[in-house]
Amino acid sequence: MQKLPEAVLEYILSYLNNEVCCRNKRELSVIVSNNYMYNFYNSHFKYTFYDFVNLEEFKKDLIFESSEAPKNYKFCLSPNKCNLLTYGDMYQLKNIMYRYQSFKNKDFMIDKKLNGKSMNYALNTHADTKEELDNFIIKMQRLKSNVWFYNNRCCDGRGCDIEIVKKSI
Repeated sequence: MQKLPEAVLEYILSYLNNEVCCRNKRELSVIVSNNYMYNFYNSHFKYTFYDFVNLEEFKKDLIFESSEAPKNYKFCLSPNKCNLLTYGDMYQLKNIMYRYQSFKNKDFMIDKKLNGKSMNYALNTHADTKEELDNFIIKMQRLKSNVWFYNNRCCDGRGCDIEIVKKSI
């Protein structure tokens, strides 16, 4: 391609998608073929690489059984809607899983006495609005995750208790 006129090369490269995410991660591999191509592409086009959120550290505890979930637990954060979860959803899910790992070797329900009343502390999640929590629950159900949400809500519907359910063998 180095022998092609620049106008022709620019026309050919204009067909490449310049937003690189999980769907087209190899599409811009032509720019790493040699220095000339790299410099030419960078001088004529602008490209964007979107981040991935890697949840592989939770692979033993977090289960997704939907085809909409990535098998390698690397969720793409591109605006192309490669997967269902947004950055906020990913942050909420990671928060749940980190807290689950800290409780994993203990009982989920810890009874404590406060002023003579028994209080249960459980794994829970909260969102800024009721709609955000509803959407997060729907997304986790579509991904067929093992994060289960209880119907009892707190904080005007913005929070609920959750449980990480292990698969039965």
